[in-house]
Amino acid sequence: MTMTLGVLGFAVLGPAVLLPLSFAGLLALWAGFGLASSLVLARGGLVITWPEHQQERPTVFAAQFWLGHAGWLLAYPLAGCLGNVAGLEPALVLFSGLAAVAALASTEARPAEGPLQRLHWPPDLPVDDPHLCDDSASGPGHAGRHDCHISDLHPCRAGSAA
Repeated sequence: MTMTLGVLGFAVLGPAVLLPLSFAGLLALWAGFGLASSLVLARGGLVITWPEHQQERPTVFAAQFWLGHAGWLLAYPLAGCLGNVAGLEPALVLFSGLAAVAALASTEARPAEGPLQRLHWPPDLPVDDPHLCDDSASGPGHAGRHDCHISDLHPCRAGSAA
């Protein structure tokens, strides 16, 4: 949720750059951008490490790094071309709107909670399945409590039975 608030902060503060602001207003805007940046970046490590098990984290990090840079590769030239054709103000408003849409879409894409212990009901698994290694219960058809990671056995949002 904090990352979503940060992105929404960018979406709201972006068009504020177009307003005639005093020096104090510019300082407040600068502080707002700093706060929005902190909200987005502070939990970035959790986003990378939460979905997968530890042995898969380098792959998840590489994918996030690649996707982020691919986004920059597309967004910077697009923003420059749009700013050149339509003007900087419309480009700023459009990209602020895209940030708001992305923030709202992210609320459905992943759960707001982090890697908490969750009670769930995995499908019938053999007693020696690695998925059950941290569970206190054993055997097929049991309910177990352990760190929730998005995987084949946990495809749902956190908090729902999988």
